[in-house]
Order: sequence, then C-alpha cells, then structure tokens
Amino acid sequence: MVSGAMAWAAAVVIASAAWGADGRDCAGVAEAPAGKPFHAGSRSQVFVDRALVRSAENIIYTLHPAAKRPGAVWLSHVQDEQNPGPCGVKVLFDEEEKVFKSWGKGPYNTSVDGLRWSPKEARNETWNHLLRISVIKDALDPDPARRYKIVAFGPSKPFPAGMKDADVVGENPDGSKRIFWHEKGYNTLISADGKTLVHFSREPICVGPNHPKPPGDMVTAYYDKRLGLYVAFVKMGPKDRSKATKFTAGRRAFSMVTSKDFVNWSEPRLVFAVDQEDDDGAAARIEEVRPLLLKPTDPKLLATHIYGVGGPIELECGVIVLLRLFTNHNTGADGPSEVQMAFSRDLEKWERPFRQPFIPRGKVAPKGETSEWDSCWFNNEGPGVAVGDEVWVYYEARNTPHDHPVGFSASSFPAAERAAAQKLVGTKYLSGIGIATWKRDRFVSVDAPAAGGTLTTVPMTFEGGRLEINALTLPGGEIVVTLLDPSGKPVARSRPFAGDALRHETQWTSPLDLAVLAGKPVSLRFSIKNAKLFAFAFRP
Repeated sequence: MVSGAMAWAAAVVIASAAWGADGRDCAGVAEAPAGKPFHAGSRSQVFVDRALVRSAENIIYTLHPAAKRPGAVWLSHVQDEQNPGPCGVKVLFDEEEKVFKSWGKGPYNTSVDGLRWSPKEARNETWNHLLRISVIKDALDPDPARRYKIVAFGPSKPFPAGMKDADVVGENPDGSKRIFWHEKGYNTLISADGKTLVHFSREPICVGPNHPKPPGDMVTAYYDKRLGLYVAFVKMGPKDRSKATKFTAGRRAFSMVTSKDFVNWSEPRLVFAVDQEDDDGAAARIEEVRPLLLKPTDPKLLATHIYGVGGPIELECGVIVLLRLFTNHNTGADGPSEVQMAFSRDLEKWERPFRQPFIPRGKVAPKGETSEWDSCWFNNEGPGVAVGDEVWVYYEARNTPHDHPVGFSASSFPAAERAAAQKLVGTKYLSGIGIATWKRDRFVSVDAPAAGGTLTTVPMTFEGGRLEINALTLPGGEIVVTLLDPSGKPVARSRPFAGDALRHETQWTSPLDLAVLAGKPVSLRFSIKNAKLFAFAFRP
C-alpha cells in the first residue's frame, strides 16, 4: 500500500510545472468574475480549467493520463485484415441499436462489446475518394436519409470509379492542370445506413488560403448537444496569411467551423496553433524516442506542429479534445507525436493547462529490442465513447516515426531501404489500435496533502436539491464541504467523506433543504486532506 505522504509526492511530480514546491499556484488564482454568478445548473463541473476557482490554499491540480485497456482492438495492422486503413478509426456507440460501430477509410464493422468486431461489411465506391472522415449519427433528424452525417476530406461530387489522386480533371484559373487531389476539400455527405454515402455539400464547407487547392486533410467533427451545433476541426492555419506568425507560417494548425443545420457553416476560426511552450518541450520529446528515429537532430529544424485534433470527449460542462503534437527534428517529417489535451466550456475559449501526455507513450527500448507498439506515433480522430462509468478513446499507434520505410511516406525511401525495413515487420515493427480509458470525469483532480488544503468556488447558482462529489481519499484522508452564502458566511457543513466514489451524495451535519437555495448565489468551500477531488454536481 502506498502511504499518504508517498502518494502526495507522486501527485506533485505529475502536477503542472506552473506549481511551486509548496503546491501553490505561482501564477495566482482568478478572482470571482464580476456580474452574474456562474450558473452550474445540474451539470457535473470538473476542475480541468480554473473557471470555478475563487481561491485555493495548499492545493495542486493533477492531470490523470489514460489507463490502457490490455491488448488492442485490432492488435496488428500487419496481421489483421480488419484494420481500418490509413484514415484512422472512428468508433460510435449506437444508443438506438445498442451496438458499437466503427469506420475507417472504407471498412465498416460492428461490435456488441466494443472489443470483438465483425468482419468488414460492404460499402459503396464513394468511400474510395475520402481520405479522412468523421461520422455523426443523428437520431433526431426526421429524414431517415440523413440519419448519418459525415464530414470528410474528399470531393464534393461523385467521380468515376477508380480515379486516382494524380489524375487530371481540368484546369485551374491560372491555366495550370487541376488534378483530382485539388477537387478534395472539406465536404459533407449523408447516409441512411452508415455504409452507402450520398454527397451532400455541393461546394467545400471551408476553403483555405491556397484555394482552389484544399487547405489540408485531417478533420474531426461532432454534434455538440449542449450548444446545439455541428462542429468540425479542420487542418488549416489563419485564412489571412498576413496574420500568420512564426508559429503558424509553415506549421500545421487547426481551425474550427460550426453549423446549426449541417448546411450553412461559419467561416473558419483558428483555434489551435503551437506556441513557445510547445517548442520549448520539443527536444525532450525527441529524446524520449531517440532509439526509434532514423536521423540525428538538426536544432535549426526542430519544431512542433499541431498534427491532429481527436476526440472529442463530451462532458456535462464542456468538451475535451485530444491534440496530437508532432515534433519534427530533421528534413522531411522524421519524428514522433504525442497526445495532449485541450478544454473548452463554450467553444470560444480553449485552454491547455497541461502540456503532458494525455495517453501515455509505450516503453521505448534503449537499443535494438522491440519497443512497445504505441511508443512513437499516435493517431486519434474518433470521439470518446461512454461505456458505463468509463470513457473509451480508440487510438492508433506504432513504434516508428512519421517518416519511415514502414509507415508514412514509405515511397520517399529507396527500394532497398524499404525492403530491408519490411524484413523487420513482426519482430521490431509493431502497430495497432488500443483503447485509452478514464473513469467518469476523472481527468484532473484537485489534491491536498495530509496537512490539508482548501478550495473555494466562485459564487454559483444551481438547480436541484442534492450535492454530489466525485472524489477519492488516500489513507487517513477526508473531504468536507461547507456551503457559503454570498458574503462568505457558512450556511451548512457536510459530514466528512472518505472512500472512492463517482457520485457520493453529500450528507449535512444538520438538516438542510438544499432545494430552497436553488437559483440563489452560493459558494462551496472544499476542505481536502490527503484526497483527490475530481468534480461536483448539484442534482435534482
């Protein structure tokens, strides 16, 4: 058993580097916002950001990376015919049919438990022209032909079967040849069954600065039920090149477009670009995977890119997306990727409070041994899937970098080099699909040592008549909640909580009809001792 002191020390190690040795926030704590109190409603509120924190004493915030389900869904792309192809796996749980469904570039598979999958089912030719896809099932659309909505990097109209990306299909305005790749952009499609596609958008839903060439290829889309919006993250930097910075000029970045009806889409808005903090961590990320890289590092070429946006993981109070950071350290695109996280409550303000792996990297062998299958390159474009009291994220990975004779850009290597690398398949080269898991709302915790700490929220209004907390105590630990009025005067105090619960209903030391205070501003003071608080919620 780990002692409370040892567990606390481990938490400090994991915590963001912005915290001092005494566990206090070096940057200070935000004061309560002016104007109306924060409306918590009856939704679970997490501490991924600091929006609800008014003050804190002897508290740290700890990121909780995913646990990995043993094994992999498709254990090997090399040996298993059911692998999803080059565009990434997307898995949904169909609430109507109570079955998991997955899509790759073409294969469509189903599963009762999300672990054992059917053989791939038939699809139509349109799938062959799509490079990247995101699938949304819309059970509320009255038109059954629009039951499945797809946002894809692909053409906006049907093309003859068998057409290749390099085929010439016309001329550009400047008289240059227009090839089929240029016909691809971010477009929408619909389907009645998730297998047979029909083109929906007649023109790309967004274009980049190089139009008529497409802005990029990666895309992740979902329907935000809280805000009533279709949301798509697309690989493109600022549309106005004159506003490019050293972090967006020549670097991969992502913009966001939204729609209320899946027909009319907003102008793209840049939401994710690297910054100096990302570049400052580049050398360390390279050294983690040094034995797996083909080339030495050129310090002048060392740079970070936002290569992909995965997820989302939809929470009651906001959304987490998984940012895939690519670290390039030499010519071409030789380097690893790392999955980090970003969070937003309103899709307007995005925060990246932790620049640490959100899905842990597999073990890198120091010399010629086989590194674990998910030790170098990660890919995730699919959503988080709620499975009971867990969230599952399916992710692809391999133990080689972006550019490698086996992997991406294989054609850029000489034939002899490719042949030599192929001999290692099954011995040193591994790839597959795994499942990253988190317990409900347990992404970031508010921690205090055995000496104790306190966190006080901003004034809030709520709905309901019960208070639940999602928390875990260590040996000898406890959490006590004090309900405060707008002046900070205690109104009620809870009995101490000790244990491990996702939905512990707070018990008060004296009779309290919490529903009487619904709609009125209150604050919560959490007195935490050798424990972790993940979230709280007022419930009906």
